[in-house]
Amino acid sequence: MRLRLLLRWLMLALPAAALVCLNLGCARTSRSEQTHIVTVAAANASNPTIALDQKTATVYVAWVGKNGEERNVYLAKMKKGAEQFSEPKQVNDIAGDGAAHSEAPAQVAVGPEGNVYVLWHQDTYREGRRFPTSNLRFARSTDGGTSFSPAIFVNDDHAGPPVGHGFHSIAVSPDGAIYVTWLDSRDKVIAPAVMVARSLDGGKSFAPGVVVAKNICPCCRTATTVDAQGTVYVAFRHVYPENLRDMAIVRSEDRGQTFSEPARIHEDGWVIDGCPHNGPAIDTDAEGNVHLAWYTGKEEGFGVYYAVSSDRGDHFTAPIHLNNGMEASPLRATLLAKNKDTAMLACEATTADGPQIYLLTPDLSKPGQVQRDSLAAGVYPVIAKQSNFFAIAWLEGDAIRAVIKTLPIGSKT
Repeated sequence: MRLRLLLRWLMLALPAAALVCLNLGCARTSRSEQTHIVTVAAANASNPTIALDQKTATVYVAWVGKNGEERNVYLAKMKKGAEQFSEPKQVNDIAGDGAAHSEAPAQVAVGPEGNVYVLWHQDTYREGRRFPTSNLRFARSTDGGTSFSPAIFVNDDHAGPPVGHGFHSIAVSPDGAIYVTWLDSRDKVIAPAVMVARSLDGGKSFAPGVVVAKNICPCCRTATTVDAQGTVYVAFRHVYPENLRDMAIVRSEDRGQTFSEPARIHEDGWVIDGCPHNGPAIDTDAEGNVHLAWYTGKEEGFGVYYAVSSDRGDHFTAPIHLNNGMEASPLRATLLAKNKDTAMLACEATTADGPQIYLLTPDLSKPGQVQRDSLAAGVYPVIAKQSNFFAIAWLEGDAIRAVIKTLPIGSKT
């Protein structure tokens, strides 16, 4: 059984061109009829992340790009209504200290005051080690991404014995507090562990990280979000007894000082002796409901699932299996919460023609109803929204493309 699951996973994970489908409540259409695709990076790029400045309607995209033998961190921006993105700006002040990994891309976030924050991991290859050791690097911009301060380390043990710090995520609270989450292997007994470090000074410094969960799937990314009241949520793939690898969530109500015990999202029953390199997606809506999407590769019912919690992550609704009614098999997802019943999920899926990407809108009040519309070719989509528009970026080959779309009048975001 494990061999069959592993073979299925390898088939799903094969890279190929993909199709992004947007749910705008309309019929399936071709990308040429509805969208204007903008190139963010023409070549030598890894998968991106995206963020929006809610005040200026500026879209920021971050990624790790290859320049000869060097890998550097880049940022480009574009205001809504503009025709193209700015020329990429190198974020890292030490040339070559960026590292690219599909489950650990360079992360970008925007604070309520408009500061732009970029987070990435720095790899060091050492003789005799199969995998590199790594540290987390962070740079801030107070002028809208035009310039960045010299990068600092996030993990407080960067000067200690070389270990791994990666599969990171970042979120900014409405009060400006910055939270960085990662998988940490400094303690060999509990490795890897989920750790969270916070900055209360706008990214000038970070407090030492705190362990919030142990015995974690070692190569699945974390996901972090903060609701309007400042509650911090972190989701990750936990390793339960007998190699059951289900999603779990913790929360902090004291600005990241302490966290709740991990709560299991759902008992998927996926047994796999290895890491599937597929983490969760998380967001909260205006009413504080917590939305989760994740992949499972269990023998019966593999694919992407979606569920919502109305009690701050203690319990979740019965998950919707997004494979149902689809000609493809969803593999990974990112999401934007809309209201207590629904979210916009961008999913990468596998079809006879190779992996495709769909943006789906499941509705918990109408089980089984999921709409889909097409946009463009690509893989690893990421999404951000403002009140009346949203932006998507994705990887197409080694180029990054993006689209900014206005939401239809009356749409509930």
